[in-house]
Amino acid sequence: MKFSFLFFINYLFLLSFLYSSDKFVYGLDDIPLYKNMNNNEESLVLFDTINGRIVSTKINGSENLSEIKEFYRQILPNLGWNKTKGNLFIRGNEVLEIIYYKSKGESLVEFNISPK
Repeated sequence: MKFSFLFFINYLFLLSFLYSSDKFVYGLDDIPLYKNMNNNEESLVLFDTINGRIVSTKINGSENLSEIKEFYRQILPNLGWNKTKGNLFIRGNEVLEIIYYKSKGESLVEFNISPK
């Protein structure tokens, strides 16, 4: 019973976040942007292969990297991504790798999706 209640609360949190925000990571329509982060549209690389899609895209902004990392660590499982190790997640036949770094005083996050 406790598990069901916690799942329901997480689900409500996710729904409220998704419906209150119309911003998603460019090229990844189901992964929300964190707070005031911005899409770097020039960074998008997208390929469809017989084994699945390959996507690479970046976001940038002045937000704290550890807060960004914690946000995606919590939100991605609610979107069906299962954390494996480090910053790797698996959903279906896809692997998502997230790379967090700073450059010129700005926080950058790179999302890379590839087939399993």
